[in-house]
Amino acid sequence: IKSSIAVFDWKNISFFRKLRVPNLEEGNYLIKVYRENSLFGGREFIGFKFVNLSGDKKVYVVCSPQITMKVSLKDQYNNHVSGADLVLKYEGKVLQSISTTQDTVKIPFPYKRGDFTLEILYKGFLVYTERFRPGLLDIIRGISIEKKIKLYSLTIRVRDAMGLDFEPRLYPSLTSEEMFEKKTLSPDVESKVYVFRNLYPSNYTLKLTYRNYTIERNVLLNSDKNLEIDFPVTHRVEIRVKDYGAFDMHNVRAIFTRGNKEVPISSRNGVIIARIPPGNYVATFLHGNRIIARFSMNVYGEMSRVIISSEESVVHAFLYYSGMILLIADILLFMFWKRQIKIFLSASVISMLFLSLSLPWWLLSGDSIKTV
Repeated sequence: IKSSIAVFDWKNISFFRKLRVPNLEEGNYLIKVYRENSLFGGREFIGFKFVNLSGDKKVYVVCSPQITMKVSLKDQYNNHVSGADLVLKYEGKVLQSISTTQDTVKIPFPYKRGDFTLEILYKGFLVYTERFRPGLLDIIRGISIEKKIKLYSLTIRVRDAMGLDFEPRLYPSLTSEEMFEKKTLSPDVESKVYVFRNLYPSNYTLKLTYRNYTIERNVLLNSDKNLEIDFPVTHRVEIRVKDYGAFDMHNVRAIFTRGNKEVPISSRNGVIIARIPPGNYVATFLHGNRIIARFSMNVYGEMSRVIISSEESVVHAFLYYSGMILLIADILLFMFWKRQIKIFLSASVISMLFLSLSLPWWLLSGDSIKTV
């Protein structure tokens, strides 16, 4: 027996587990101690300590049995609410932070004297807070908390200046001054309808943004709500209509069609100027009762365009037919009166000049433009 006792190093025997962590920066740390539970599986949270580290330090963590807190967060329809943050604090410092799921959430923590606080935050709002001191019986029976909150939906439909659904994608957002933690909430998009689901009742600020345009609305949400909001943004569209000879056409009417709505505009001094909401249009141009041009047009900003129709102008027709008549007469004159070479050459030059002037300007410059 004496020889067995002599084997032990009594000076270094200890009931404490030791852990050395080198190269830590200065700052505030939370030490957590877990014990592997081989009998029931998993591990237990049995100790913790908050440390303000400014140099080498030896810290003792007193361990104790684990307490399990069960938290259930439900809405007014008795459905579990997911996405809420459960924050467990000890003496005002965060000990545990867990998010809720579609079930009851378990929060383990060691038994310890002192003040614990449970905070439930949902989408920035502090929906529940409770301060408590755990007892010895809580080690066996645990702690159960069930909280119910009311949640509502906000559905938004945005109309443009034509009374149609605003076509470009918007990015609505919701914020509230009543939030405990400032957050910006985003909606789901369902065929031009924006839906904010599971909102905590509060006063919200709704913001709609398109390019450099922003509008804001105050929304008091205390029930499911549908809102229809006008977003009167328009873009300037300038279209100059020319005939086949590249001359400005007058008395032209334009009809911009989108959905079941039409915007008719008449030209002034050969130019059509309209202010229409952003979107995809079919532009139709009429001279009198005859359609001279039609094409699709995407309007997502200020735009200016020149279109060439297949409509012939009086000047173009006069030059073309005059040139052709003069050329034919010149050829006949040369055939029957060949002695007048100078007259033939002069008439040929004049007829060619007339024909060249009757050509559209884009052909004269070598460009290729598709007429409509």
